[in-house]
Amino acid sequence: MSKVQITKITDRAGTGSPNFSNGFTIAGADSGFSGFTHFETTTEGDTPDSPDNGDTWWNASTNEYKVFANGGWQTLIGSGSSSGGLTSYTGDRGVFTAGANNGVQNHINYISISTIGNATDFGDMSVAVFKHNGGASNTSRGLFMGGRNSSNANVDNIQYITFATPGNSTDFGDIHAATYELCTTTNGTYGLYWGGVNTGVENTIQYVTVATTGNSTNFGNMTAVNALCTPISGSTRNLRAGGDSADTNVIDYVTVATPGNATDFGDLSVVAHSGESVTDDSRAVIALGREGVGNQVQDTMEYITVDTAGNTTDFGDLTAARHAMGATSSNGRGCFGGGGVSAYTNVIDYITIQTPGNATDFGDLVTAFGYGGSCSGAAS
Repeated sequence: MSKVQITKITDRAGTGSPNFSNGFTIAGADSGFSGFTHFETTTEGDTPDSPDNGDTWWNASTNEYKVFANGGWQTLIGSGSSSGGLTSYTGDRGVFTAGANNGVQNHINYISISTIGNATDFGDMSVAVFKHNGGASNTSRGLFMGGRNSSNANVDNIQYITFATPGNSTDFGDIHAATYELCTTTNGTYGLYWGGVNTGVENTIQYVTVATTGNSTNFGNMTAVNALCTPISGSTRNLRAGGDSADTNVIDYVTVATPGNATDFGDLSVVAHSGESVTDDSRAVIALGREGVGNQVQDTMEYITVDTAGNTTDFGDLTAARHAMGATSSNGRGCFGGGGVSAYTNVIDYITIQTPGNATDFGDLVTAFGYGGSCSGAAS
């Protein structure tokens, strides 16, 4: 009986490793080399079931080619395939924390950003708060900072959740002072919060390391005191737009890797506050919220290129005018949830970040609320 011993396998050219894209068997048994699965769909909202890292998907309804990684579908080719398609701070599980609606709420809702449908209950905030805008994340952990509690008192606590494990939030540490109406941004490593109201309106920027529980540290200052700003995240730059206390249309930015004071970036088209943004790391789309001079709630969305200073450009409209929303994004899709005008809504809208146009209905939150927090991370 002959015996064959293989000591090395190369590609056909003999210059590198082979690629067993479809797997193979030896003597009828699984070799242990398994290939990826390729999915194709033609219907909007039809997402492949039980994908593994490395699986690919051609989504014919959106003309996007995707790969499954970091717990979500990442767009390689198509409208969501910007330079920020694979960010270090987003994932397919979008989370909205409740804020205010007939009192302060403690609910946490979540959605699968790639799959149109209604939100599901995630758990509860350990401290029910509102007017903490935005959220910091690193795909596995989401943080929410400050706000006001059910006694209408400012709080200094930071709470966090683990995206892959639905449940209640856990104490993370404290911000520098009890503050509300602050906005929170992230680059996946650090979470920054900007301004807000303590004993007075602040211009402080503070930061934490998302992966390490603890208290905040000073980062620098905004160009002016302000609160209820719109938070804008990015891998290199973090920004805040507009604000209530100074009624401004100014956009500031910082380079997250270099603590220091903020620099002027450009302007919104109008003075605005209580807005939200979604980003694919290349482009940020801002839902203006409430226009400052006439106090009119807007349905307008505008966009900027995060790494190129300048003024905003019109993007399109939400399905209805509202402010005090939550917003979450991943893989080129952005979702705006909740908020309202005279009453809060449970409506979730979505957009494709690289394709200007009006928003489309996505589904509903479990409950209607406004002035909550939001971010996204990996579902597994």
